[in-house]
Amino acid sequence: MLADLKVKLNLYEIDDMDVEEFRDVIYDNFDMKALKNKGQSIYFGNECELEAVSHNVIPSNNQDSKFKDYLNDQEFEAKNVEFVHSKLYLHTQAYEYLKIDVISCIILSTDNVAFEIGENLPVALYYEEGDDDYYKEPDKDWEKNTKKYNKENSNFDPRQNEYWDEWLVDFGINS
Repeated sequence: MLADLKVKLNLYEIDDMDVEEFRDVIYDNFDMKALKNKGQSIYFGNECELEAVSHNVIPSNNQDSKFKDYLNDQEFEAKNVEFVHSKLYLHTQAYEYLKIDVISCIILSTDNVAFEIGENLPVALYYEEGDDDYYKEPDKDWEKNTKKYNKENSNFDPRQNEYWDEWLVDFGINS
């Protein structure tokens, strides 16, 4: 993946039903057209919100072998897709400004009837919170890709947050 994401945990690589549903609820509510501009939001569940920060096409020279593996697994040609890195804030009742990085594959052209042009497919989803989230404000360094990660002060696994069980209820996963 992208160099700044390598330190993080890709939630698509975790074999846990609650994590799978957590990331699926986020991705199912992620609408790149509705979240086109910075600050636009989508509300879902019980007072949960995804807020757009940015969407950037990932140039081919920044794509490592994981991108090529994805193309091979899906049987896509590189010329028919583009990868996009989206940054979102997740706001919940208990916590605000949780950082979500989404890598999507956008279908530009296809002969495969299983996919539509413009379709947005999930590739990876990353979660981040840090000690600075206590202040409940935007993380400008993360937004600008200038953040240096201190693994000791960051959490990349949402199950480690004290509000994990509450989020599962707020997302409609558990009752």
